[in-house]
Amino acid sequence: MVTVEELRSILPSICTAETSLSPEGWTRENPLYGHCAVVSALAQDLFGGILLRGSLEGTPYAEMRSHYVNGLPSGVEDFTAPQFVNGYPDLKLEERTRAYVLGNERTKQRYKELAWRFSRTIAPSPMFDDTIYRGCFEAALESDCQKFHVGCVIKQGGTTIVATANTKNPILEGMCTPTCIRLGITSRTESMLGACDHAEERALDYLIDNRIDPATCEFYVAGFAPGGIPGKRASPEFTCLRCANQLVRRHLKAINVECGDAWNAITAVDALKQSVAYALQQKKAYV
Repeated sequence: MVTVEELRSILPSICTAETSLSPEGWTRENPLYGHCAVVSALAQDLFGGILLRGSLEGTPYAEMRSHYVNGLPSGVEDFTAPQFVNGYPDLKLEERTRAYVLGNERTKQRYKELAWRFSRTIAPSPMFDDTIYRGCFEAALESDCQKFHVGCVIKQGGTTIVATANTKNPILEGMCTPTCIRLGITSRTESMLGACDHAEERALDYLIDNRIDPATCEFYVAGFAPGGIPGKRASPEFTCLRCANQLVRRHLKAINVECGDAWNAITAVDALKQSVAYALQQKKAYV
């Protein structure tokens, strides 16, 4: 787990003009300038809580229009307060939804870039140089699962990236309100219980809907804790019985899982065999 203090210490090294709302105002001396929205979203990933917005109209920082902070169980935290070099503004804070904060496409892309840099900093791995892994990461960031975020990249013919998919809560929101039912269930057991469609299921749906033969495709799958923190598999095996059944039924060519800083290809039949041991709790999925 990452602490509030650790996040504060990392931010100045990963915030740049590219991730700032106002690149022209960003400087190396003031690296947090223009980062309040994306940093607050990242902090919410890590620590939960709510997002709060205050207007900057009538302050020396009016050009930035608004400022976002985090309402955590421990109180209000402002991770980008050092950007206010001419004194902290007087703010009237109001709650905003995550969809509101990340509603602008450029803001969302800045958030994804910042989350990628943060994850790479706290869990360095050669995988962060892999474009497929980044595709999994960015797809996982879009997941609304409370427990674990999974991203899947579909490749056809060994070279063409067809699409991405992630774990999503499409219909049965009541099973996750206010707390996900799976938070009380051991990972990789009772796989039929839960409100979310799995990333692999949604990837298969994409292939079928678009009349693409799964036998010509491979999936690349990686999982991340909220905040983009990589999950570390205990072994290069597939662990979900629910999805493995469907991979076999649809004759998927192979599924690749990240383990030991490398992709490991598994046939659909082997994935089904491996996932049984996890369903029976004979093995644990992550270390």
